[in-house]
Amino acid sequence: MDSVGARLKKWRGAPASAPSITAYRRFLIIAGTTALACGLPFLLNYWLFTASGELTGLDELVWRQHVSDALYGTALHDVRREHKLKIIEYRKPEIIALGSSRALDFRQEYFSRKFACACQAMKSLDEGRHFVDALVATHVPRLVIFALDFWWFTSPEGDNRGPPRAEDAVLLTEDKIVEPFFWLAGGTITFSDYFRLLTGDRHLHGVTRHPKIGVQAIKRSIGIRRDGSHFMGPRFDVTKGRRYYRNSRSAIVEAKTRVLVPGGRYGPDQSVRPERIAMLKQILDVLRAHGSEIILIIPPIVPQIIDAWGATGRHDFMPTLVKEIGKLAAGNHEFYSFHDPRHLDSGVCEFADTRHGGNTLYMRILREVLQRNPGSRIADYVDASWLDENIERFKGKTVATFDAERYLAHEFDFLDLGCPK
Repeated sequence: MDSVGARLKKWRGAPASAPSITAYRRFLIIAGTTALACGLPFLLNYWLFTASGELTGLDELVWRQHVSDALYGTALHDVRREHKLKIIEYRKPEIIALGSSRALDFRQEYFSRKFACACQAMKSLDEGRHFVDALVATHVPRLVIFALDFWWFTSPEGDNRGPPRAEDAVLLTEDKIVEPFFWLAGGTITFSDYFRLLTGDRHLHGVTRHPKIGVQAIKRSIGIRRDGSHFMGPRFDVTKGRRYYRNSRSAIVEAKTRVLVPGGRYGPDQSVRPERIAMLKQILDVLRAHGSEIILIIPPIVPQIIDAWGATGRHDFMPTLVKEIGKLAAGNHEFYSFHDPRHLDSGVCEFADTRHGGNTLYMRILREVLQRNPGSRIADYVDASWLDENIERFKGKTVATFDAERYLAHEFDFLDLGCPK
């Protein structure tokens, strides 16, 4: 007859004897191996981020950039506003350029006093108000070159991400930890690139000797310089550059068609919205109240778009916009419209796409301000003869290679439009 204990074990469904140590060991090995196999890819991704500098805090990042003149190009975070604020906090510039990505080609070399590019800081006037509030709490520049995108004034609403948030800008999230899997699946990086990044290799794109922080900088030499301006490595990469810019070329070549598409930035029948002008005034009032002087500009777009606009009879908003901003600026701020680059003796070869001019074009802007207004506030910050010399030196190009020893290739005709480079 079974013992009472044995019968209880049977009644409870328990085994009559305890599992052996060998069985426990086998279970732990299988469980551990499974956990390691599932977790290893994520651990490797984390190591890749660490090795490439993607998880570097913004304070340390800006310090490293100024110590080593490194390019910072993150493929993981959207820190465009936060990064620029940290650059301004570190540099404490007398003069800044403020705007969207269309201001990115203003550079320290153009100016005789400390400069920073607060570019990509705003995609709309709504975001501009948030950024300016954060700016004046960080550092108040003496002079602001404010680059205005015309579509800010014709769209009913602008993008608004709220105030900049530096404290959690480079946090690693569940969404970010899986990003390298998508890069591999989409061909953005190869498995060879992946393992080179794991080993700390920061020279996957051999067009420049700049130190690089972040996967975008390491892989493509695309990144932000220490002054906040932009560098684009694909313009020096004959193998991949044309492919990178093929959509930009198509938009220029097909300008006559593009301007007839409603709803886009270049679309027909747009009108200037009074509430957008009022929003600009709010931003200017904040800057002025804190003691900044302001130069307003409308940056250029390619001549092909200007000509296509003129042919439709349905793109007459620009004169109205220039008039309204001029009225707002009168007596308080300088204002210059440079939307047609031919007034600057420039053309498509000094552009990267339909709306982004390059370094030479932005030197031309500063020179033209002085020619139109020798008493401009900018006169205390630039040397006209230096501008003339370097406009001639880099005419037709989008990147001014002042530090020539850092470049391992030359800018080429990346738009494939017959531009002599």
